[in-house]
Amino acid sequence: MALIGCPECGQTISSQARSCPHCGSSLDRGRNKVDYVTGEVLGIQSRPGARAAQPPLRYPSPAGLMSMAAGAVLVIVGSFMPWVQRGSVSVSGVQSYGRITVVFGLLMLILALASRSSPSSLPRVLVMIGAVSTIVVAGIDNARLRQGVSDHLIGAGIGIVFLGGLMTLIGTFLRDR
Repeated sequence: MALIGCPECGQTISSQARSCPHCGSSLDRGRNKVDYVTGEVLGIQSRPGARAAQPPLRYPSPAGLMSMAAGAVLVIVGSFMPWVQRGSVSVSGVQSYGRITVVFGLLMLILALASRSSPSSLPRVLVMIGAVSTIVVAGIDNARLRQGVSDHLIGAGIGIVFLGGLMTLIGTFLRDR
Protein backbone atom coordinates (compact mmCIF):
# COMPACT_ATOMS: atom_id res chain seq x y z
CA MET A 1 0.00 0.00 0.00
CA ALA A 2 1.35 3.39 -1.00
CA LEU A 3 0.31 6.82 0.17
CA ILE A 4 -0.80 9.19 -2.55
CA GLY A 5 -2.20 12.68 -2.72
CA CYS A 6 -5.94 13.14 -3.32
CA PRO A 7 -6.40 14.73 -6.75
CA GLU A 8 -9.23 16.87 -5.35
CA CYS A 9 -8.02 18.20 -2.00
CA GLY A 10 -4.33 17.18 -1.99
CA GLN A 11 -4.47 15.36 1.38
CA THR A 12 -2.44 12.15 1.80
CA ILE A 13 -4.57 9.02 1.40
CA SER A 14 -4.11 5.32 0.77
CA SER A 15 -3.65 4.22 -2.84
CA GLN A 16 -6.27 1.49 -2.26
CA ALA A 17 -8.98 3.86 -1.01
CA ARG A 18 -12.09 4.14 -3.19
CA SER A 19 -12.81 7.68 -2.00
CA CYS A 20 -10.96 10.36 -0.09
CA PRO A 21 -11.79 10.25 3.65
CA HIS A 22 -11.14 14.00 3.87
CA CYS A 23 -13.22 15.46 1.02
CA GLY A 24 -15.26 12.43 -0.12
CA SER A 25 -14.00 12.65 -3.71
CA SER A 26 -14.41 9.38 -5.59
CA LEU A 27 -11.21 7.87 -6.91
CA ASP A 28 -12.14 6.30 -10.23
CA ARG A 29 -9.58 3.51 -10.67
CA GLY A 30 -10.50 3.04 -14.33
CA ARG A 31 -9.31 6.52 -15.22
CA ASN A 32 -6.43 7.03 -12.77
CA LYS A 33 -3.14 5.17 -12.59
CA VAL A 34 -0.96 5.38 -9.53
CA ASP A 35 2.83 5.46 -9.73
CA TYR A 36 3.67 3.37 -6.66
CA VAL A 37 7.26 4.57 -6.57
CA THR A 38 6.48 8.27 -6.26
CA GLY A 39 2.85 8.00 -5.10
CA GLU A 40 1.62 10.35 -7.84
CA VAL A 41 -1.78 9.96 -9.43
CA LEU A 42 -1.42 9.85 -13.20
CA GLY A 43 -4.25 10.65 -15.58
CA ILE A 44 -7.22 12.97 -15.39
CA GLN A 45 -10.09 12.37 -13.09
CA SER A 46 -13.40 13.80 -14.22
CA ARG A 47 -15.04 16.23 -11.86
CA PRO A 48 -18.78 16.57 -11.41
CA GLY A 49 -18.74 20.10 -12.84
CA ALA A 50 -16.96 18.96 -16.00
CA ARG A 51 -19.77 16.56 -16.92
CA ALA A 52 -22.36 19.33 -16.78
CA ALA A 53 -20.42 21.70 -19.02
CA GLN A 54 -22.22 20.72 -22.23
CA PRO A 55 -25.42 22.67 -22.93
CA PRO A 56 -28.62 20.65 -22.96
CA LEU A 57 -30.29 19.82 -26.25
CA ARG A 58 -33.04 22.27 -27.17
CA TYR A 59 -36.17 20.96 -28.84
CA PRO A 60 -39.02 23.22 -29.93
CA SER A 61 -41.63 23.79 -27.27
CA PRO A 62 -45.09 22.28 -27.79
CA ALA A 63 -46.48 25.80 -28.20
CA GLY A 64 -43.83 26.60 -30.83
CA LEU A 65 -44.49 23.37 -32.69
CA MET A 66 -48.26 23.97 -32.64
CA SER A 67 -47.79 27.55 -33.82
CA MET A 68 -45.53 26.49 -36.69
CA ALA A 69 -47.85 23.65 -37.79
CA ALA A 70 -51.07 25.67 -37.42
CA GLY A 71 -49.54 28.63 -39.26
CA ALA A 72 -48.44 26.36 -42.11
CA VAL A 73 -51.96 24.91 -42.35
CA LEU A 74 -53.41 28.44 -42.43
CA VAL A 75 -51.05 29.29 -45.29
CA ILE A 76 -52.24 26.25 -47.26
CA VAL A 77 -55.94 26.91 -46.58
CA GLY A 78 -55.62 30.64 -47.30
CA SER A 79 -53.97 29.89 -50.63
CA PHE A 80 -57.13 28.14 -51.84
CA MET A 81 -59.47 30.87 -50.59
CA PRO A 82 -60.46 33.96 -52.65
CA TRP A 83 -57.70 36.55 -52.98
CA VAL A 84 -59.63 38.92 -55.24
CA GLN A 85 -63.37 39.45 -55.65
CA ARG A 86 -65.04 41.46 -58.38
CA GLY A 87 -68.76 41.38 -58.06
CA SER A 88 -69.82 37.76 -57.78
CA VAL A 89 -66.60 36.44 -59.35
CA SER A 90 -63.72 35.49 -57.07
CA VAL A 91 -60.21 34.43 -57.92
CA SER A 92 -58.49 32.02 -55.54
CA GLY A 93 -54.85 32.32 -54.65
CA VAL A 94 -53.81 29.19 -56.52
CA GLN A 95 -54.71 30.95 -59.76
CA SER A 96 -52.02 33.52 -59.03
CA TYR A 97 -49.09 33.64 -56.59
CA GLY A 98 -50.99 31.32 -54.27
CA ARG A 99 -49.29 28.35 -55.90
CA ILE A 100 -46.04 29.54 -54.38
CA THR A 101 -47.59 29.89 -50.94
CA VAL A 102 -49.09 26.38 -51.14
CA VAL A 103 -45.61 24.96 -51.75
CA PHE A 104 -44.17 27.08 -48.93
CA GLY A 105 -46.99 25.97 -46.63
CA LEU A 106 -46.45 22.28 -47.36
CA LEU A 107 -42.69 22.56 -46.87
CA MET A 108 -43.14 24.52 -43.64
CA LEU A 109 -45.57 21.90 -42.29
CA ILE A 110 -43.20 19.02 -43.10
CA LEU A 111 -40.20 20.82 -41.59
CA ALA A 112 -42.16 21.88 -38.50
CA LEU A 113 -43.11 18.27 -37.85
CA ALA A 114 -39.51 17.19 -38.49
CA SER A 115 -38.21 19.70 -35.96
CA ARG A 116 -40.28 17.98 -33.29
CA SER A 117 -37.78 15.13 -33.03
CA SER A 118 -34.60 17.04 -33.84
CA PRO A 119 -32.61 19.33 -31.55
CA SER A 120 -30.98 20.79 -34.66
CA SER A 121 -31.92 24.34 -35.50
CA LEU A 122 -31.78 23.69 -39.28
CA PRO A 123 -35.47 22.71 -39.69
CA ARG A 124 -36.56 25.76 -37.68
CA VAL A 125 -34.32 28.05 -39.74
CA LEU A 126 -35.78 26.64 -42.97
CA VAL A 127 -39.32 27.10 -41.59
CA MET A 128 -38.38 30.68 -40.68
CA ILE A 129 -37.15 31.35 -44.22
CA GLY A 130 -40.37 29.86 -45.63
CA ALA A 131 -42.51 31.97 -43.28
CA VAL A 132 -40.71 35.19 -44.21
CA SER A 133 -41.01 34.29 -47.91
CA THR A 134 -44.74 33.64 -47.50
CA ILE A 135 -45.25 36.97 -45.73
CA VAL A 136 -43.34 38.76 -48.50
CA VAL A 137 -45.34 37.03 -51.28
CA ALA A 138 -48.64 37.86 -49.56
CA GLY A 139 -47.57 41.46 -48.99
CA ILE A 140 -46.39 41.97 -52.57
CA ASP A 141 -49.54 40.43 -54.01
CA ASN A 142 -51.71 42.51 -51.68
CA ALA A 143 -49.91 45.71 -52.75
CA ARG A 144 -50.19 44.72 -56.42
CA LEU A 145 -53.91 44.08 -56.07
CA ARG A 146 -54.51 47.39 -54.25
CA GLN A 147 -52.95 49.28 -57.16
CA GLY A 148 -55.43 47.69 -59.57
CA VAL A 149 -58.92 48.80 -60.41
CA SER A 150 -60.93 50.20 -57.52
CA ASP A 151 -63.89 47.87 -58.04
CA HIS A 152 -61.77 44.86 -56.97
CA LEU A 153 -62.07 43.71 -53.38
CA ILE A 154 -59.25 41.98 -51.59
CA GLY A 155 -60.40 38.52 -50.53
CA ALA A 156 -59.89 36.86 -47.16
CA GLY A 157 -57.40 34.33 -48.48
CA ILE A 158 -54.50 36.72 -48.82
CA GLY A 159 -54.98 37.95 -45.25
CA ILE A 160 -55.14 34.38 -43.93
CA VAL A 161 -51.92 33.53 -45.79
CA PHE A 162 -50.25 36.59 -44.26
CA LEU A 163 -51.45 35.70 -40.72
CA GLY A 164 -50.43 32.07 -41.19
CA GLY A 165 -46.93 33.11 -42.23
CA LEU A 166 -46.72 35.44 -39.23
CA MET A 167 -47.95 32.70 -36.88
CA THR A 168 -45.37 30.28 -38.29
CA LEU A 169 -42.60 32.84 -37.90
CA ILE A 170 -43.51 33.43 -34.24
CA GLY A 171 -43.53 29.65 -33.63
CA THR A 172 -39.93 29.35 -34.81
CA PHE A 173 -38.79 31.53 -31.91
CA LEU A 174 -40.54 29.49 -29.19
CA ARG A 175 -38.26 26.85 -27.63
CA ASP A 176 -38.09 24.81 -24.47
CA ARG A 177 -35.95 26.47 -21.85
